[in-house]
Amino acid sequence: MFYTITEVAQHFGVSEPTLRFWEKEFDIIAPKRSDNKRQIRSYTAKDIHNIGLIYHLLKEQGMTLSGAKERLRKKPAETEARYEVISRLRTIRAELADICRELSAGAKPAAEPPAAEEPASEITPDAGG
Repeated sequence: MFYTITEVAQHFGVSEPTLRFWEKEFDIIAPKRSDNKRQIRSYTAKDIHNIGLIYHLLKEQGMTLSGAKERLRKKPAETEARYEVISRLRTIRAELADICRELSAGAKPAAEPPAAEEPASEITPDAGG
């Protein structure tokens, strides 16, 4: 599956020129380009993952462009592993939030306690002592 630059920019909340700039600065982003004159970019799942990694370093960790490049150059495996862990934790948090919402929506506020019923019991009281 391929994604357009507009879809990817919206997903990460960055501008299209920012993505084009990151393509020039980081060789791990390499979208396919159409053969026509416009050369429309088509991003793969791997490109989107790599953009997420760069986004994490620049926007979430607050690294400079040169700092992010250096980190990717010197410690690529460690950087990737940390990003993977953070991504998984975010997914888990989102799933837990969904579960909490479902549980909250399913819980009905008890305006009045239910009427007391005789409990069904296997033990019957002795009538005569």
